[in-house]
Amino acid sequence: MISLDSLCIFASVSSTLCCIILKVPQIVALAKSKTIRGISISSVLLEFWLYSTMVSYAYANKYPFTAFSEYPFLVIQDFILLLMILHYSKSFGVSWVIYFVLIAIIQYCIAFEHLPKTFVSAVVVCISLWVT
Repeated sequence: MISLDSLCIFASVSSTLCCIILKVPQIVALAKSKTIRGISISSVLLEFWLYSTMVSYAYANKYPFTAFSEYPFLVIQDFILLLMILHYSKSFGVSWVIYFVLIAIIQYCIAFEHLPKTFVSAVVVCISLWVT
C-alpha cells in the first residue's frame, strides 16, 4: 500500500516538474513569432510579482524547499518572458530597470525579514485569495 508520505512526495515532485516546463511553449512561441500579440504584459508582471513574493515569504519562514520548489522556476520563466516582451515591444528602458530593482529590494526585504511579519503575512493572504 502507498503511504501518505510517498503520495505527498510524488505530488510535490510532479508539480515541480510540470512548473519547470510550464512556460517553455510560450517562450518558444514568442521567440519564433517575435511579436507580443496576444500576450498581456500586465498579467506576466502580476505573475512575476506574485510568484517572487511567495518565494521570498517561504524563504523567510524557513519552509522546506519542497514546499515551494515550483515557484523559483516560474519566477525565472516569467522573468525571461518579461525580458522578451520588453525586447520585442522595444519598451525596455530605464523605467523598467528601476521597476525590477524595486521588486528585487522588496523581495529582499521580505526574505530577510526587514518588513513586519504581520504586514508580509497580510500581503501573502491577499495574494493567496487573489490567485485562487
